[in-house]
Amino acid sequence: MTPFETSRSDTGEASPRTAGQPDSVHFEFARANDFILLTKDPDDFEELHSRNPNHPGILAVYQDNDPTRDMKDQDIVRAISNIEAAGIELRGGFHVLNKWRFKKHEQDSTLRPDPG
Repeated sequence: MTPFETSRSDTGEASPRTAGQPDSVHFEFARANDFILLTKDPDDFEELHSRNPNHPGILAVYQDNDPTRDMKDQDIVRAISNIEAAGIELRGGFHVLNKWRFKKHEQDSTLRPDPG
């Protein structure tokens, strides 16, 4: 089972216990349940990561509030697929998905993120 495979009951979606709670509560919930956290609020979670890098991993999406540049759901899925194919260790890391949204034919076979 890869880090991205999970049963439907273990998706880690906001639950009544975490809905509307501060980011620190979501971070601790993900840590306690060994969930990889996906966020479109990367600044706060990057700070939480720097204070406690002992977590299953954080996947961050930066948004410009510009629909022509912001990542769509299919871009996020492609970026996760690219990270998985590259064999990148997620545990303890803060990974910016925006750098991984390329189509595979745009990159060589080493699958490394865009530097920009």
